[in-house]
Order: sequence, then C-alpha cells, then structure tokens
Amino acid sequence: MDYDILYEAARERKTLLLEYESPTTGKYSEGREVEPYEMKNGFLWAYDINAGSIKKFSIEGIYSIEKTERVFIPRWPIKIM
Repeated sequence: MDYDILYEAARERKTLLLEYESPTTGKYSEGREVEPYEMKNGFLWAYDINAGSIKKFSIEGIYSIEKTERVFIPRWPIKIM
C-alpha cells in the first residue's frame, strides 16, 4: 500500500478507492470508496460510502489505493496527517 497516497488524501479530505481482501473472511472487493479517518493498530478506520458506516480495514488486506478528486466533509476528526 502506498502510504503517501493515504496521507495526501487525508490532508486534502479526498476519498479513496480501495482494492481489499479481508484477512478473516477472504472476501475480495475493489472500487470501495471510503473517507479515511485513522490508522491504528494495523487498521485503517474509514467511512465506507456505499455501506453508509464506519469500517476498519486491515492494512495487510489492502492491495491498492487510489485517491479520487471527490472532496468530503469530515464526519469525525481526521487523525491521519
């Protein structure tokens, strides 16, 4: 995972597209759009726009991230800087 993209998106308040596989379930998803909020204990905490809820994503399960041009208004303090 490219941490620079993550930090840049958080600073600019832009959403991310994730390519992700859950280490616990093995479920794979791509194009998951999220608002990044915090990295803690090996997890990215982000608001999943499609699910409409906050989710934690294992860092080891994130295959790729892409910053979008979509700006979001933070729902909570962003702790990634």
